[in-house]
Amino acid sequence: MSEKLEKEEKFLLDKTSHEKVIAAFKKNTRKRTGIIQWYIVRDENEEERIRLEIVPEKTGMRHVWTRTYKKRCSDSKDRIEREYSLDPTEVDLKYLETLPFVVKIRHYLEPKNKGIKEVILDEFLEKWECDCQYLAEIEMCDGEEDKSIISEETASWEFLKALSPISRGESERYENKELARNHEDNNAFKTIQYVENRLKPEQVVVALQGNSFFNKLGNLRNEYEREGFRKEKEYSVLRYKKKYNDDEELSCDLNEVLKNPCSYNDIRFLAAETDSIQHILNTGYSISDVEYIVFPDRPEGFSREDEPAIYGFLKALTENAFSKYGIDVHKRPMYYTGDNIESLSRAFTEIWKILDRIREEYPNKEILIDVTGGQKYPGIMASLYCIFNNLPFFYIFEGEVSLAKFPPVPASWDFGAIDEALAAFNSILIRNTTHSSERNHLKYSEYCSLPETFRNLYTASSNEDYLTSSLPLDVIESKYRKARGLPFGYGEDFLKLLDDDYNFTEEYRDYLREMIRKVWSLQWIGDQIPETVEHSQRHSKRLMEFTVNLVNTIGEENFLAEVPKQLRNEFYFVLAIAMNVHDLGHTKLTYELGDGRILPLDSLPCVVRDLHHELSYQMLKDDDRFRLFGEKSDSCDTDQCNKKTWENIKTAVTLVTRYHREYMPITGKPGKRKDIVKMLSMEPEPLDKVVAASFADEDWQKLTIMAARWLKFIDGTDVQSDRTVEPNYFKTRVLRTITEIEALAVELESNTEISTSIRNEVSDLVGEVSKLRAFFEASGYKSMNRDLAILIRNKASELEKNTLYPMIRKRIDECLGTITMPNWLKLLSKISFKAVQFPHFEKHNMVNYVYPRFFIEKSLFGNTNGTLRLSINIQNDNTDDMNSVIKIIDGVMEDIVKEFV
Repeated sequence: MSEKLEKEEKFLLDKTSHEKVIAAFKKNTRKRTGIIQWYIVRDENEEERIRLEIVPEKTGMRHVWTRTYKKRCSDSKDRIEREYSLDPTEVDLKYLETLPFVVKIRHYLEPKNKGIKEVILDEFLEKWECDCQYLAEIEMCDGEEDKSIISEETASWEFLKALSPISRGESERYENKELARNHEDNNAFKTIQYVENRLKPEQVVVALQGNSFFNKLGNLRNEYEREGFRKEKEYSVLRYKKKYNDDEELSCDLNEVLKNPCSYNDIRFLAAETDSIQHILNTGYSISDVEYIVFPDRPEGFSREDEPAIYGFLKALTENAFSKYGIDVHKRPMYYTGDNIESLSRAFTEIWKILDRIREEYPNKEILIDVTGGQKYPGIMASLYCIFNNLPFFYIFEGEVSLAKFPPVPASWDFGAIDEALAAFNSILIRNTTHSSERNHLKYSEYCSLPETFRNLYTASSNEDYLTSSLPLDVIESKYRKARGLPFGYGEDFLKLLDDDYNFTEEYRDYLREMIRKVWSLQWIGDQIPETVEHSQRHSKRLMEFTVNLVNTIGEENFLAEVPKQLRNEFYFVLAIAMNVHDLGHTKLTYELGDGRILPLDSLPCVVRDLHHELSYQMLKDDDRFRLFGEKSDSCDTDQCNKKTWENIKTAVTLVTRYHREYMPITGKPGKRKDIVKMLSMEPEPLDKVVAASFADEDWQKLTIMAARWLKFIDGTDVQSDRTVEPNYFKTRVLRTITEIEALAVELESNTEISTSIRNEVSDLVGEVSKLRAFFEASGYKSMNRDLAILIRNKASELEKNTLYPMIRKRIDECLGTITMPNWLKLLSKISFKAVQFPHFEKHNMVNYVYPRFFIEKSLFGNTNGTLRLSINIQNDNTDDMNSVIKIIDGVMEDIVKEFV
């Protein structure tokens, strides 16, 4: 087992006397993680624990489970430690609930001294109270012996200078194993969720103002409604019930809670809005602001300038009850009354616009919407907004102590229904209207010509001249156009990996969305080899999706370990472009030989398959013609994006694309080359040599090499059944390919130029293909005879190697100018190419998914450190025998491992 000697000094802080130090530490923090430690053994001289570290990544929370054993040495500040990563499948959450534990947020500073490993501040969470609030620690690197560097590190931080390390005895007292307790609130999963919420960016709660506070006032209501909140007024002690039908009475000194900081317990059940805020806080969220959407309290509008009388009370209660959180309270007036059809019609659009504005004004904060209070109709509209915008919303029942959270849902409008009657939908929207709001009004003569789907959107209005719709039709139209323009799934989560603090992040994101929508996805219209199992935009999307899952599994620090820090955004940008363009060589119609002559590729699919990386490379190099980097006016080649950087990006993408094939060497000699590559005497130079000649900047050399390594590996993982689209596609693709082979063979048979031996080989191949059809039909079109499919592939490959490629080489040598291929050779190329595909069809149809499951950062014996485990899931209804399944899994594993160089 690997052992290491830890040496550190600890510093005890409390939130009252060290308030400024704690604030400064948090302000300078470079990262935060959540830590929960459960103790199995915690004797005086040894301990054994299970630790969960929750690491915020840009696209989610990463869970790192570790088991640790420690034994104290002679110096109580030093200890021997061994630890290893735990597979999440080995973790029993129920067992953990029986153990004492501590819960903390760890804040990290970037050390200023070379010999310092960590400078951290542990914040022990109040919900799981222990005998410590904050504990800072400075730890030396392994091998360091001189502890004076700890003092140097402390002195290098202005806010740490005055701190003194705790003594040996205190160090023992404040060890985590001594602080751990058995808590009543010990549900492991809920604890994990709480810590995750604490690690998220600050939240803004958007609450719909209701009247629950006034409803609790009884006889005082009329007076309070008339006067509104006045700080100079003396308020009485209020007795109220937590529920309207509850016998128990509570009391509250209104004068105290409305004018001074207080505890939430002082106003518990007094207002639904504050009850919800408290329960949201109880789940771990850190609320910075509350935005109240307020409604008119008079038939003619608001009783105050732009707010109802109740708002002053709500604002005071919220600010005072949560004063320790420093929550700022704001209002958003919404002019809505429930007794007016026009107001109902406008409510949907108006509340959506308010919520849009709030999200725009808090771009770096999470929005939480509370629909507990307020009138029901706007609450329903707000709930729909959350559903269609992938946001959570909350509700708490009167007098209850539990909060109902409705999680973000991946839902949207039924664009299929819109598309079914698109002309009618356009007739609603594309009319001679001056304002977009007029789109919600329709004359009866227009209404009666609509299909029933869209008639249901309209109802009678107070104006007899037209009907009205409460839906935001312009919003629906905008989202429909966007959904139609962008491919179904295009890697949006990948774009979150780009750092928001970087200057060109939004330009990079906009560029990628625009190019995916307008250029790269449409380029696949010209795919010359569609038999290669859906290699189009879905393939690129899956690679981007896998990357996100990979980062969430191994951590961004591991994923980017060899990438220069100042170029991490460019790395993601290069990788994203390469993922979308690396296979576009499938669409190129010609290949430029080394001597400048052009080899037409029409009807030579085997050449396109084996040289598609070179074809993609040529397309990227000839950007004036193919525009795979976009029109100059649309590209990143602008004043905002440094032109030298843009040239480096294009060069990196071009090289990463060229080297994504398994045999293309990153370093050393190439792997097993394709027959066409050997035939054309192509000897690829290692990428590390190429980048040295392409970039003067070593950082760009490193970026390009790492992007190529990762693309090779990630590309190799894309073997899941999504590539065959769905079962009917698989059935149709297989039968279509068989039919095409048989038809091409008939055409070839009539050609008088082919030799008898070729004729016999093709006849034998077609005979085997006919057998394959029979097996496929007998299985109910669910699976093929794999051995027969492999036999057909091998025969076709031999035909390519021994006949097809030599003849292509011969024609290239014979043609001094324009290179042409005889028709029989083109037919032979099509037949052999299609026949090779059957095992690929079966493999991709059988594998449900390949997913990064677990990263072994540290292993028990150190022999598998840094190992990534992948899950390969197979179709449950597969009818193949187990040996065939195992062979396919082994083949997938072998292909993936070969790409991981």
